[in-house]
Amino acid sequence: MDALSLHGFSLIRNGLKYDYPFRESLGALRLLCDSVVVAVGRSEDGTEQELARLNLEQVPTIWDEQKRQGGVILSEQTNIALNELRRRHPKGWGFYLQADELISEQDFARIRQDLVEAERLDCDCISFRYLHFWQSYERICVGKRWYPQEIRAIRLDRSIESYGDAQSFRGWKKKFESDAVIYHYGHVREAAAYEKKKNDFHRWWHPDADLAQVIARGEKDDRHEETVTYLGPHPALMDSRIGIQGGLSRPGRESVKVFGDPRDYSRDFLDRVQATLEWSQDERVILKEKTEDVVWLRPVSFLGRVLSFGAQRSTVPEKMASPQARPWSKEFQALLRFSERGVRLR
Repeated sequence: MDALSLHGFSLIRNGLKYDYPFRESLGALRLLCDSVVVAVGRSEDGTEQELARLNLEQVPTIWDEQKRQGGVILSEQTNIALNELRRRHPKGWGFYLQADELISEQDFARIRQDLVEAERLDCDCISFRYLHFWQSYERICVGKRWYPQEIRAIRLDRSIESYGDAQSFRGWKKKFESDAVIYHYGHVREAAAYEKKKNDFHRWWHPDADLAQVIARGEKDDRHEETVTYLGPHPALMDSRIGIQGGLSRPGRESVKVFGDPRDYSRDFLDRVQATLEWSQDERVILKEKTEDVVWLRPVSFLGRVLSFGAQRSTVPEKMASPQARPWSKEFQALLRFSERGVRLR
């Protein structure tokens, strides 16, 4: 891998009980990395035995049941895996995934290129874009409470550590921002296991006396989650799991009109669109079509908005609502706008 060593690390406990896609997550790390270290909390569901089949480096741990503030048990366990990784490999890069996160084989080349560039620029870490799937493999969260990008690769020879509830890392000075994607499936799993995981995991943030109120408030907030349709690809390792859970919907359209210029997009991107595209750059012609029959890849002029009485052309935002969000790339925003019209991309 361009002379750079890359080693994965993660944590898991009761992965079967809570229906984590941990086998898929660790499988992705194995494909990308030279080795993988996992901190494995004592489990009650056979998780350790399942991991033994994956031939990974395991570090057995016991979670301290008294550490129930701010989810700090998660960063503690993450750092156990990280410290063991550093003991084995004091140099190179570490790539971290939680048990409900995956990377796609489509991004492997980009990740490797970004590692080389980050090393050249003497960066300490790399942040990646996030897709947070919400109760479906075809909806992603875009609201303010969701982190739009996060650190997942770090230099092993720098004083960097996980902290808080293990969302991120601290101790770095210079960060490289990648356009590769982390697929977060924490809210897409078997229904009973999902409810149990949500309720049980509140214990690591809140005392028992507050749990009922916290759970009720969370259920209320969940009903108003801001999402958009996503009909793009998933990591190949998720194919079986997605199929077991009902699969993906069939493409909604065989052809669609597009307001935009195909020269703005790569041939690879356009080849992945699973519909016949009828392109037009003539606003006067395209405005005669029904709004819901057009994929709007270019903004409508002021005069066009007036003539169409300000009709909404697309509900897809330019980025996630978090103040930290970077704008989506032109092609990813186009993917979401195709998805909005029922057009799937491979």
